[in-house]
Order: sequence, then structure tokens, then C-alpha cells
Amino acid sequence: MPSSTPSPLATATTAALLLLLACGGDDDAPDAAATPDASLADAASPTPDAAPPADAAAPLDAASPVDASAPTDAALADAGPPDAGPPEDWHRGSTATYDGSGELDLERPTDTAPGDLLVLFLSRTDDLLPVALDGWDPVASCFKTDNGQPECFEVADCIEPDGDYCRRFAESGGAGRDLATVAFLRTVAADEPARYAWTLRGSRPAWAILTGVRGADPTEPVRDEASTSNDRSTDSVFPSATGEPGDFLLLAQAFDDTTDEADFLPPDGTELFRWIAGPDEAGYVFGAQLDASGPTGERPTGGPGGPRAKDLTITLVLAAR
Repeated sequence: MPSSTPSPLATATTAALLLLLACGGDDDAPDAAATPDASLADAASPTPDAAPPADAAAPLDAASPVDASAPTDAALADAGPPDAGPPEDWHRGSTATYDGSGELDLERPTDTAPGDLLVLFLSRTDDLLPVALDGWDPVASCFKTDNGQPECFEVADCIEPDGDYCRRFAESGGAGRDLATVAFLRTVAADEPARYAWTLRGSRPAWAILTGVRGADPTEPVRDEASTSNDRSTDSVFPSATGEPGDFLLLAQAFDDTTDEADFLPPDGTELFRWIAGPDEAGYVFGAQLDASGPTGERPTGGPGGPRAKDLTITLVLAAR
């Protein structure tokens, strides 16, 4: 009768099958194929760049903000050194106007800019001339009551003011209506008008010459001034004033008769800035930049000149900043 006890081989085979079934059916068992290799994971991960040294210069990014207020090299070159002194192109142009009844319309020199100085030489014959203008400062003047008057009456000599005018100068000085000029100053503002207009009291001729100056001292622009009412010469002789190197010299003449431009030529060392003439009156402005310290000296005009005692002259020295 055969034995009922399993053979050792059958027992071993059965145990192996049971073990395989147990391993394959366990959902929690680790799957070796699904587990990534740590070395592969490290190779696939990007390595961050090394931080740049602390003193390394960062490249300029086009999108980076730039300080617009910082001066560029070109701007610094245009500005010049701080001690460059007054500009050689200090004269920024001169304009003029004339009207037979005192209705003046005057254009500002187009080359002037904010901060420049405007010098207005306002003249009249046979009528009242203003001693004050709104927005302008009077700095030099000469009023004549007759041709032979030995000295100028000035704005400060007025003893009978009438608004912006003067009816009488000094004791027995008269009204100064024969011939007169007042020099006024004004600084060009950011909103400066392109033209100026004045309607003078009375109905007699008036004229004006307006000169632009760059580089004058903005706080105390007038270094010195002088005037002459009767130079006893067929030329116009401008009186001496005091100046310093770099200062700006302006010479203004009013003439109680008409002229040709060449009748009064620029004094030595100066140039003509503007001439204007009416039927019976004329005006000139000459200018130069000083190169020496001290008196400017008397400066006569060239050319044929005109009748004696028919003119007045003003020398104005503007201090350079």
C-alpha cells in the first residue's frame, strides 16, 4: 500500500510556489524598477551658478533705471571749467525801435536766454521821458534842458516827480525835455515776453535800443557809470568809468539831429551794436569787453561827427560774474 506522506521534493516545490505567490501578491512591496537611481537624480538636477565675487562689476542692463539728473560727459564738456570766466560771446544781440509820437514796440534779442541781462537805452527829444518803467531798474541817465547844459541831470536829481515822469530837475534845472536817455536793466525770466511795448506821455519822438548781455554779475551788475551832456566836440566823447578785466563796456549816445550810421564810428577798441535814426534824432550803442583794471578813459567816436553840443553820452560798465 502506498505511503500518504509527501516526498521531500514535493514539499520543497510547494514551499517555493507559496513563497513566490506571497511576494507577487503584496501591493506594499517595493518595486525595484520604479525606484529612481539616486545618482541619476543628482545628474538630472540643475546645479545653481556660483555667486559672483562681491566686488565684481555688474553688466549694464538696458532695462536698468538710469539717473537722468546725472550730467553726461558731453554736458560736462559743454559747461566748461568752473573758473572759465565771462563768455566771449557775451553780446547776445541788440534791437532798436523809433516812433515819431512815443508809441514804442521793441523786440527782445532772440539770442537771449533766462538769466541774461537786458540793457534798455530809452531816449526822447522835446518831451517827457519816463524815469521809471514797471519791471525795469534805472541805472544811468542824462536829461538836458538845453544844448549847452554843462552837466547831466540824473533821475536822482528830480525834485518834482509826476508818476513815472519828472517835471523838474534840481534847482532851476528845467524839465530835461530837450534830449534825454535813461538806461534800464532787467533779467530775462523763464517766461520772458518776446516783445515790449510802451506808450509814452506826450506826442514827440522817442526811440530805444535794447542790448542782451550774458555773464554779468546777477546780484550787482553795475560796476560803474558816467554821463556827459556837453562834450564840446564834433565827435561824441564818452566819459571814463572804472572797470575790471572781463567786464562789459556799453557806450550809449543820443543825438538831437538825424545822422547816417557812418557819421559816428565806434571808439577805438569797441564795435557798433546798434544805430537808429529818425528825421531829427539818432541813437548809437557801442560795446567791448574790458581787458584791464582801472579807468576806461575818455573814448571819442570816429567819423565826421556832427554839430557840437547836440549829443549826450553814457558810459556803463557791467561787472562780469
